[in-house]
Amino acid sequence: MTNDLNCSTRQIIHVGMGKCASTFLQQVILPELDRCIDDLKYCSNSSLVFSIRAFQRTGQQTQIEDKNYHPVVVHSCEDLIGWNCSFWEDAITDLSKLCDRKTEILLVLRDPLEYIESLYVQRLAEGDFKDIDDFVVQGNLGRAIKTSNPRFGMRFLNVDDLNYEKLIFLLKQHFNCVWVVSIEAVQNEILLKELFGLKNIDNINLHSKTRKNKRLKQAQVHALLRLSRLLSFFGLRLSDTNTPNNPRHFGSFGSGNKRYHVKSLVLKLFGLFPSKPYRPQVSHFEQNLTLRASQLFYQELKNEYKGVRRY
Repeated sequence: MTNDLNCSTRQIIHVGMGKCASTFLQQVILPELDRCIDDLKYCSNSSLVFSIRAFQRTGQQTQIEDKNYHPVVVHSCEDLIGWNCSFWEDAITDLSKLCDRKTEILLVLRDPLEYIESLYVQRLAEGDFKDIDDFVVQGNLGRAIKTSNPRFGMRFLNVDDLNYEKLIFLLKQHFNCVWVVSIEAVQNEILLKELFGLKNIDNINLHSKTRKNKRLKQAQVHALLRLSRLLSFFGLRLSDTNTPNNPRHFGSFGSGNKRYHVKSLVLKLFGLFPSKPYRPQVSHFEQNLTLRASQLFYQELKNEYKGVRRY
């Protein structure tokens, strides 16, 4: 089931990647384009996006209610291909079942090492308390995890699959046009002119501030990881909250109004200490051949194509 927009409508879907200026795109650029261009509609709460995500999770198709007949319609959701590169092919196949080949795909990339760093910090903030070498896998371990239970594999990033060229190849198998953009070029006038056909961007305000994610401090992360290792020694797993059906998940203690969340207490306590923002060590992944190829691809995108390339 594909969506039933007017056949003359040009439909653009921003599908990811996550951690690649998606907030700036969704809160600044696309609303500004919607405001300044009469023929363009940015669907900020898109029925199409909701339907795609529901289909990816459940396999059940829902009614798509978007009835926008503007000449250009733009949707955006950085989770449409997901953060886990081992599952990109499945996500793209599902996406293609709800969008026809004429749909234009917008894909934003960043340097793969920076992506790993940003993604790992985000996973920590969300409560996935692993050392980076327990989260990022490769080689024999990566292959073993990949062939195990898929739900188990979702907890790891296999850098052997972090292949930008393959990602674009998979998208091109299902869609006629794929726009690939570097994170640095998201607010580049070349992107606005080539993708959206703008001749003059003087009236577009690209300098609005967005809410920045608060960076965790080194002291906070080190404390959480040490606590996680200690609990693991006793067969427990540190989590955001206690899980009633899994007594091994430990996230809070106390009862009623005097219930305390462990993660919050650690962050508050160690947030009082002067400490630099946390940055994980990712340089030792540079020798991975797939990662190196993606780095070279990204550098070519930035330097030879000025951050914007159409496939």
